[in-house]
Amino acid sequence: MIKKAIIFLVLTVLVGGGFVFGANYLLNQQGQPQVTAASMIDVVKPEQKFRKVVVASKPLSFGTILESGNLTEISWPQNALPQGAYGSIEEMLKDGSRVALRPIEINEPVLSSKITGSNEKASLSQVIAEGNRAVTIRVNDVAGVAGFILPGDRVDVVLTRSVTIQTGIDGDRRRNKKSSIADLLLQGVRVLTVDQFADERSDQPQVAKAVTLELNSIDAQKVALASTVGDLSLLLRSAGDQSVDEPKTIKLSDLGSFVPPQPVKANSLVPAPSAIKNVSMVVVRRPKATQEYEVPNQ
Repeated sequence: MIKKAIIFLVLTVLVGGGFVFGANYLLNQQGQPQVTAASMIDVVKPEQKFRKVVVASKPLSFGTILESGNLTEISWPQNALPQGAYGSIEEMLKDGSRVALRPIEINEPVLSSKITGSNEKASLSQVIAEGNRAVTIRVNDVAGVAGFILPGDRVDVVLTRSVTIQTGIDGDRRRNKKSSIADLLLQGVRVLTVDQFADERSDQPQVAKAVTLELNSIDAQKVALASTVGDLSLLLRSAGDQSVDEPKTIKLSDLGSFVPPQPVKANSLVPAPSAIKNVSMVVVRRPKATQEYEVPNQ
């Protein structure tokens, strides 16, 4: 009886295992075509369309004349065409020669906003944004950051000027003295040219005598007025810095607590600093006499 029971149990396990294996195999065979079809749907994508675009075959700088030798045509996705791109070199130059107004790198699309019109020359007026003005200020090796300011950089403009400060009233007369202050006039201004040099690709510093800035009309008036009342200096910003600081007037007192001694005139009644005693007068009153004593200050 025990042997029969064992044999029956083994047969039951084998039959059950075979049934499970067969059912799993059939299910896999039925589901496989559906998974494959779904995968094919995900892989198939719409066909990408391209068209020709004119790009620079060599680095182009401000004032470079465009011609077939420094231009070429490449394929570009039609749904990602940059605004102002040209489809062919012939189309770009059909009405006459053109000149680059901005630096253009190799394989960068040549856009209408970066070149002149047909048969036009590259001039400063064509690189100024609409509504802005170009203003030139005088600089030297210090005010111009030792020549390290280049076209395309961003700078702050500082005005240093002399002012008269009222220090008190002496009877009916006011006592005044002259002092100096510095104001942060403008921030993040774009440099158009250094002297007469406008190539933004240049990386060679040069000490200049004049720097031309691009400003709106109000800021242009500020610079024109400021140049008549004081000295203008430029502060070079790091590339990409667009921060705006809170303007603050810097006075001589902000440079430190030391105040230089003022010279004393020969006929002045005020004694020299060395003649002034650091003492106080103490009055002692007695029944028959009053005496004054000098007591050193502690």
